[in-house]
Order: sequence, then C-alpha cells, then structure tokens
Amino acid sequence: MALDRIAEFYAIEDQARFTPPAERLEHRAALIPLLDAFFTWAETTERKLSAPSELAKALRYIITRRVALTRFATDARLEADNNIAENGIRRIAMTDSFCTP
Repeated sequence: MALDRIAEFYAIEDQARFTPPAERLEHRAALIPLLDAFFTWAETTERKLSAPSELAKALRYIITRRVALTRFATDARLEADNNIAENGIRRIAMTDSFCTP
C-alpha cells in the first residue's frame, strides 16, 4: 500500500524532473492530493499499531516531518529526494573506502 503510493509520487516526479520551474510545479500539483492521502493513511495506520512497534515509530517519524518531506511539491527548487547528490558522491565514497589502509 505505502510502496504503491510512493511509486505514484515518483511517476509524477519523473515527469517533473529537469523541467523548467513553472512546468515542474504544474506536474507536482498532482502530488498534493496524493501526499494528503498518504499522510491520512499514515496517521490512521499509526493509531492502529502498538506504540513501540518499529512500523509505528517509522510512521510517527514521517508524520512529524510532513512539512519538510512535502516541501518539494510546492518549491520547484527542491528535489523529491537526494538521489542525484548520492549518485554524484558514490564514486568518491567507494574510492575512499578502498584506499583506506
């Protein structure tokens, strides 16, 4: 369920990525109701779980960071994730780890 929702986010983000800011926001407008539905689902699901369960902890983490996690949908300067940066430094990180005596 959650992974299917996240896949929907990325399908929209794939269309928006690398487009001019105005066009990016047009694509991302479709994300707003999906994000709202995701957080409604997360809140409803979290309430049904045992408080100390790992899934409940993960959902609380997401819920409490909603503003930061969804800011990309209304700010064209932001990416949905940091994959571009991670891919950019992966070679450096891998090279350094092999060079350490």
